Amino acid sequence: MPKSPSKDSELQNSLLSEGKTAPISSFFKLEDIILEAGCLQRRMWQLSDIRITYYEGRLVDIDSTLLKLSQQTVTMLFVQKGGIRVEFGGNAEGRCLKTAMQNCFYSANEPVQVWSEELEVGFWCIEFSKACFLEYALEATPSWGEFTAAIDQNQASTLLSRSAFLDLSIQSCLQSILNSTGNSRSSRLFLRAKVLELLAHQTECSESQNTTIQRFVKKDYDRERLLFAKEYLLKSMALPPSLPDLARIAGINEFKLKRGFKEMFGDTVFGFLAKTRLALAKTALEKGQQTASEIAFELGFSSLQHFSTAFKKQFGVSPRHFAKD
Repeated sequence: MPKSPSKDSELQNSLLSEGKTAPISSFFKLEDIILEAGCLQRRMWQLSDIRITYYEGRLVDIDSTLLKLSQQTVTMLFVQKGGIRVEFGGNAEGRCLKTAMQNCFYSANEPVQVWSEELEVGFWCIEFSKACFLEYALEATPSWGEFTAAIDQNQASTLLSRSAFLDLSIQSCLQSILNSTGNSRSSRLFLRAKVLELLAHQTECSESQNTTIQRFVKKDYDRERLLFAKEYLLKSMALPPSLPDLARIAGINEFKLKRGFKEMFGDTVFGFLAKTRLALAKTALEKGQQTASEIAFELGFSSLQHFSTAFKKQFGVSPRHFAKD
């Protein structure tokens, strides 16, 4: 926790609990938070009843308190790198979330505490006022029934019985939030839409847990090897390895690579690669600094025609909608 909370932080806490509208000037903040275990950079977007925060940094000690979140708020956590432990509701053991994992918590009468599990950390914290979350959750799947009932009865609860992995859709959504720094009403609307998108993805995770019988990624070693495989794939997009080669490079058998990759990231290895390529291509086209031909070549498409066909199938428009050769 910061050694001395600022008046601005106190204001934001009261705004979240009372549901008041924050001044436009305090909508986005970028600042350093000094902890006993080191320093974290904090990016924070404050809406009237939702606060979005991304913490990132390198610590000098593990098993240290990183932050305490307000009681009677619903908190979505997404870990980008490193590892954290979440303690709430008198649960001494807590829940551990490692790289590329997510979950959602509610603590009734005690603050949610987040502890460091590794020296390097990067994680998202999205807090809802109780009333706001319940209003949105009414439109969610019945699989949320137990979680929302606990919140309504003011009982500590966790949405997912086992923390889920971040798929490409969630990663893309979080990246969009990270790129948003505008202090405007339209920016607020954009951020609220992205938060609702994340809620929809967590709904899918909740439904999936209720229907999935077998789980392939059971050990930390397997999870780390699959994360390595994903990162290697992203670095080799122009000339990706075959499945057998990727399995060998990652140190995991091909069967576990295929089944585990889909479980962790929500798609097949090459389905993930194709969607990532197209998402990067769309971002590059929107920037307007490269032609479609240059982008297609850099991302490893076999031809401009192949790129154009795949792009239109994914986004409903051709690359020429964004840029012309």
